[in-house]
Amino acid sequence: MAHVRPLRVLTLALSALATPLLIGVTVVSFDQFRYRYYWHSSRQVTTWCFGFIPLALTAAASVISLIHYRKYGRMPNFKYTLIDLFAFVWYLALLIPIWATEIGKLNQPGWGLLAGYTTAPMIVNMYARNAQLF
Repeated sequence: MAHVRPLRVLTLALSALATPLLIGVTVVSFDQFRYRYYWHSSRQVTTWCFGFIPLALTAAASVISLIHYRKYGRMPNFKYTLIDLFAFVWYLALLIPIWATEIGKLNQPGWGLLAGYTTAPMIVNMYARNAQLF
């Protein structure tokens, strides 16, 4: 369990990095729907919108775990493992549709790079969730 504390710090740092990038790519994806499907009166929901949920879960679990470690000298037990498992599954369920459908809809050259830089911290967070589980 000695490897869990640095992974929590890494997860927290990458969540802080991914949040502004995710905000940017979400705004860009809404602009793509506005110009491409102008005949729809309502906004379309993109997959990028759901990326905030696992980022918030991983950041909250990391902060609570680090506070618990500082207070008691050990990492919290099973209930945070369930949060990690849920976040891992959510990341996996989120990243597959992003790679399959959303990347093709961002047709400007710089926007694909933005999407790549946004999904990279999510992949590392997903790996860190998996490493903390086992």
